[in-house]
Amino acid sequence: MSVYCSYQWYKNGRPLENQPNVIYPAEGSVTINPLTVLDEGYYQCFASNMYGTAVSSPTVLLRADIGSYHSSEPVVLTEQQGRPYMIRCQPVKCFPKPSFTWALAERGRPEESTVRVITGKRIQVDEQGMFSEKYCGL
Repeated sequence: MSVYCSYQWYKNGRPLENQPNVIYPAEGSVTINPLTVLDEGYYQCFASNMYGTAVSSPTVLLRADIGSYHSSEPVVLTEQQGRPYMIRCQPVKCFPKPSFTWALAERGRPEESTVRVITGKRIQVDEQGMFSEKYCGL
């Protein structure tokens, strides 16, 4: 015996309205393409039949965003060997939280000579992008 089931999607507690970018490819599925800033929100699916209604867990849709660094001249640092030092990273507004990597470049040829810095016990990059070297001696 087959039981009819109906599906209704909700956005932020209200029925999801038909929009040109909202497609229902299969029962219970929704595709939003292309995404716009107006599509951000909490989505839930309600599946109903003669026995009742089941509700999905809310799914949040947030737009990823990343700011940009202001271009500036390369900074040349001269540090004393064997002494710890820290290089500050200018914060960039973005979502989700960014991850950071640092690279060393030969003076005058940054595009050709960039080498990614490998982190470890001695060299660290914190969650805010701060680069620090604990000691430089051998």
